[in-house]
Amino acid sequence: MTIKGYDICWRRYALALALMLVCALALPARAAHEFKSLDEAYEYLRVCTQRRDERIVLTLPASAVSAYDDDELRLQLVMAAPLLSRLHSTHIRTADSLTCEITPTYRAGVRMSDAWRSGDLSALSESEVRALQIAVELAIELKARYDTNLELEKAIFDELCSRLTYVNSAVFASDHDTPITTATNALLYGEANCQGYSDAFYLLASLCGIDVGFQNGFDSRGNSHLWNTICLDGNWYAVDVTAGDSGDSSTGEPLINYALFNAGTDACAGSLNWPTYYQSVELAPFSDDNYFFNAGPPNFGSSFDDIEALCRYLYDRRAGYGATEVYALLTNCAELDLEEFNATLAHIVEDVYRHPRATSWRVWSWPQGEDSTCLLLRWNQF
Repeated sequence: MTIKGYDICWRRYALALALMLVCALALPARAAHEFKSLDEAYEYLRVCTQRRDERIVLTLPASAVSAYDDDELRLQLVMAAPLLSRLHSTHIRTADSLTCEITPTYRAGVRMSDAWRSGDLSALSESEVRALQIAVELAIELKARYDTNLELEKAIFDELCSRLTYVNSAVFASDHDTPITTATNALLYGEANCQGYSDAFYLLASLCGIDVGFQNGFDSRGNSHLWNTICLDGNWYAVDVTAGDSGDSSTGEPLINYALFNAGTDACAGSLNWPTYYQSVELAPFSDDNYFFNAGPPNFGSSFDDIEALCRYLYDRRAGYGATEVYALLTNCAELDLEEFNATLAHIVEDVYRHPRATSWRVWSWPQGEDSTCLLLRWNQF
């Protein structure tokens, strides 16, 4: 080949490369996925966030989104994908369709957990690095003390209820995460709303090797609410740390409420609800007493279907183990009859065991689903 011929071939090759580059730049980084309904789009969005995608493009029929303006649609998308704290999206609407390009922002606890797993903290802020250090140190401490995921979970639950104060007075913004919604603020300053509680629980449980997630929905008053989900032995349960931190030490109320600790859909009834299109995982239909009300591990309660057997247990825990606060579950009981309970416990203490000293106690109870009651007995005098 002559030099002239070589030069012509090279120019043609260079031109072809240039054309290919122009075509590549003209294409989107990821093609839009088309869906027939919002439910399908929500499910795909959850899959994308599990992969930690940084750009997500959806196309929907105009009829599927006609009820929502752009801001309302953004809110629905965030609620359907609870790993996200917020998102930025651009919408192109035509007579027939809507194309939505999403740039997600993942929750602080999610990003910190991912950074710890990868060993690359460069994308975290200075305060997030400090919060992560606190979380890692606490996770190491708890893992050294407890053997099972159930014990670790309860220890994390108790730690957060002890460390955090519920705050919900901030002004929320669309372009940044309000501090009280983050694990960062929860761990550094001890203040959080339901998002902050859940984010901190996610971070600590993830660091301990527990499979956890989030669920958006509504509380018993119909307010927007966020809680966690946890996988135990292949089944998913709800864990609401915010509801757990419901006591007030100044009034003598119990500091921790376990009514929504590892709750199946039965125990969520009347307390937590969510539309199916928000559902991040399918919860077990029934709560399993073994995941909290288990007589085996220390600091765990037990379950009874007979009030006399329950009262014997409450006495034995104080007399034999020195427990001043005892949790238990009474099944087949939608609401505790306090008069019957006190009379039965007095009979056990005075007539059955013939306790030699004066006793006094206080009891609190919470509905656990439709036909069970969670209770806490505090022995004041024994």
